[in-house]
Amino acid sequence: MVVNTTPAERREVVRLTVWDRDPPGTPVPFHGKQFAACDDRGRPIGVQVMGKGAEWGHQNQTLAVPVTVPALGYTTLTLSESFDPPTAPRGAWVAQRKHYCWYAQAERACIGLENDLVSVAFDRQTGNLVSFLDKKSGVEHIAAGAGGMGFEFSVERPHGMSSWLIENSGPPERTILRRVEHAADGPLTAEILMEYGIRESTIKARYELQAGEPALRISLEIDWFERGGPTTGVPNLRLAVPTAFKDVTARYEIPFGALDRQTRPDQEVPALRWAKMSGRTGKRRAALVLFNDCKHGHAVEGATLRLNLVRSAYDPDYLSDVDRHLVRLALCPAAAAISDASLSAQAAAHEQPLLAIGTDVHQGRLPATQNLLKVRGTNVAVSGIKWAESGAGFIVRLANMSTAPAVAKLACARELGQVQSAQPVDLMERPAGPAVRAKGGVASVRLEPHGLGSWLVRT
Repeated sequence: MVVNTTPAERREVVRLTVWDRDPPGTPVPFHGKQFAACDDRGRPIGVQVMGKGAEWGHQNQTLAVPVTVPALGYTTLTLSESFDPPTAPRGAWVAQRKHYCWYAQAERACIGLENDLVSVAFDRQTGNLVSFLDKKSGVEHIAAGAGGMGFEFSVERPHGMSSWLIENSGPPERTILRRVEHAADGPLTAEILMEYGIRESTIKARYELQAGEPALRISLEIDWFERGGPTTGVPNLRLAVPTAFKDVTARYEIPFGALDRQTRPDQEVPALRWAKMSGRTGKRRAALVLFNDCKHGHAVEGATLRLNLVRSAYDPDYLSDVDRHLVRLALCPAAAAISDASLSAQAAAHEQPLLAIGTDVHQGRLPATQNLLKVRGTNVAVSGIKWAESGAGFIVRLANMSTAPAVAKLACARELGQVQSAQPVDLMERPAGPAVRAKGGVASVRLEPHGLGSWLVRT
């Protein structure tokens, strides 16, 4: 079962780990077995083997499978052994533009990833992202002349209250590329692993491009050993994204909305899950969005966006960030006029990965795929769902991301019961207005411009 906890339908490639249950000496070792997959209707779908491993005396295989999961719902996949599994269509691949010198291909190759929507390329010497091309519009989003997207290390001057105040820092140092590995070459997902070093610290980056998705997924594992101190200053690591735009506008997600921020050069400002850089490229306007799952300090200088990844303040904790840090990012091209609600939905999908839950084969009483709660409304974002404290129904909290009034329609799957009413409540779940009666199992609720509202839904 694959569960989607977000209010928008998801089409992604999910990873499933399958374990053996065979006794030692089985004629066909588990790593030699092949698997086929079927969707909720029993239709065959392609499978990509991502890796094979062993742990605690058992072997496993990690498989990548494309899925479509309804909003706030689930779907079911079936895996079975197969001697001739169907081949998935080519949707993502490693792109290597080889050097003319045939006997030095690996050392002189341009590293990249590609699918039908975008093409990305990395500098083979620095590991920086030097091209992010939208293949449909032909728009290049990264300014390669600025060195490309990469990591910057700098040290702030010593100062008091280093956990709260940010000082000016010296010129940034670039990381050193130590290792490159092609981890996956399609057909469903393509991956490149890179390892960078800076002083005593190591950054392991996994760049992934999935079939049918324009976003470059970036997973970071940072082993950070840089210490701050009153004589050495505050070391920090940032990701610099130099966009190829002119007349840049920076927009950031804030609680229940978004805001353009006019800042001084290199002044850090907060954002929640996304920051959008939009500007002019040629005769059109375009945008590049950086999604994150745990980092919130952003800064803009010219057309370059920077995200603070690690910062080793030294008071009151003199070892505040010396540890292993796990960060998930995504870089995605977008239309300049994309709505804040759409970006927030994408941010929710990035922040909440699809949940794959293994189970045995059995007869179930539920449908194989289902949308449990339906929320329909233009520029409306779901910000919370919970059982009511009273036990009579559940709470749905909505936010209007636009400057105009909005209407949202609420409905439930049959297993949850037909919606009877939606009672406006305050944040303490006390009645805040007359209940809205549902018609045909659908309750229509109204939100004011940039408004936040909560409703007790009874079925």
